[in-house]
Amino acid sequence: MQNSFVMSLLRSSCLAASVLIFLKLGFRWIDFCQRWLVELMVLPVPLLGCAAVWLGLSRILLSRISAACVARPWRDLCGAVVVGVLLYAFVAGLGSKASAGRYLVVCGWLGCCGLLCLLAESACRDVRLAGLFSRQWKLRLLAGGLGLTVSLLLLVAAEFVCSRLLARQPPGPRKVYAGEYLDSGAFFRQDRDFGTALESDRRVACRLSIDERLVWDVHYSTDQYGRRRSVFPGTQIPSATAVFFGCSFLFGEGAEDSQTIPSKFSSLSSGFLAANYGVPGWGTQHMLALLQSGTLKSQMVAPVKLGVYLYLPEVHEARVVGDMDIINSFGADFPCYELDAAGQPVRLGTFSSARPLTVGLYDLLGKSNTRAILGLNFPRRTARHYLLTAALIERSKDLFLEQFPDSRFLVVAFPDPDPETATLKTVRENGVEVLDLAALFDPADPQYQHVGDGHPTPAANGLVAEAIVRHVQHPE
Repeated sequence: MQNSFVMSLLRSSCLAASVLIFLKLGFRWIDFCQRWLVELMVLPVPLLGCAAVWLGLSRILLSRISAACVARPWRDLCGAVVVGVLLYAFVAGLGSKASAGRYLVVCGWLGCCGLLCLLAESACRDVRLAGLFSRQWKLRLLAGGLGLTVSLLLLVAAEFVCSRLLARQPPGPRKVYAGEYLDSGAFFRQDRDFGTALESDRRVACRLSIDERLVWDVHYSTDQYGRRRSVFPGTQIPSATAVFFGCSFLFGEGAEDSQTIPSKFSSLSSGFLAANYGVPGWGTQHMLALLQSGTLKSQMVAPVKLGVYLYLPEVHEARVVGDMDIINSFGADFPCYELDAAGQPVRLGTFSSARPLTVGLYDLLGKSNTRAILGLNFPRRTARHYLLTAALIERSKDLFLEQFPDSRFLVVAFPDPDPETATLKTVRENGVEVLDLAALFDPADPQYQHVGDGHPTPAANGLVAEAIVRHVQHPE
């Protein structure tokens, strides 16, 4: 009688807890259901591989299970899941202490599954439908639970081994920034439309040291519109404006205001005032989002005659797609675009709002020691990603020429040793003017690249600006 009372109490508690948990989670995530249906279409292929391994282990175990193992299948199933979850949480916490909280959340979800199992068992007993579950189904359920447990144990072992391998690897270069550059609210701000943007009317110091070796010691300034300040020769009167779009290469990391590509272009050209819309971390989609905002016209002093987009092969595709490394580092709130049925780019919001499941999955995978050892990054680049980047460039060109009809739009491909990307080939074929600087200089040469950092030196900026001036003044 006492055991029966305890079991009834346990079943009632499980029922109440299950209802409360799933009601709360259901109301919290109901807004994401439609997005999930789309997200499930683009989940990384490795998840399917994991599912195949799980099913394969389940089938193998199914053929090995004897009749004695099915005496109390639900208890065995729950026990297997609980043991696997506890081991997974414990070893994962040892392997990566910073992610222990994330793994506990996963354990909580699996714990909810265990509650559902108990709830199903109590319902079957109370309604006396236990006979509905045949011996074959009990075997399958038990095999599935054991297969899941084995899969978790294999993952735990891999994480544990990889955590030890990571601990033995020599540390990478130690980069230390000094000055107000990265101070909270000093130079960068969160922006609803772009994710990140520059504060207006600021001047900050930035010093970078790598392994105690000074790489640069410079100052960055912004104007009233939050643009990197460009220096215009004081003896001239600006007769036209050149608008530049790009990322940190255009912004001028490691360069003074007078040493950036736009400033060099302004000093070498005849009467061009440069507007530098380069922001560290930005991608191709930021150029389109900026043009769609409709704010450029009001920020121009002289008539706009030229638009220049500084394109970094493969780097900007990664930001357009929002791959795992970008999302987990700085790009979760970047603009997210997709191609519609007509092949035109359509903004869906930010990566966080448009792809919550993918962003959450990337966050979880980013904490994996196994992924770190293997150097995995998702998704792999496909033809559709290049088409999307090309479509963003083409749409940006169209909007730029609509807003500034008497101008021209130029895509400048930064020097890169790799062959021409599919993005450049596509925009060329569709009539976009392209200046490919692949052979201008070797970007790995210390004279043109900050060693250990990767950003171009002021000397490289000068060569790029000279090439743009020559092309604009004497197009081939």
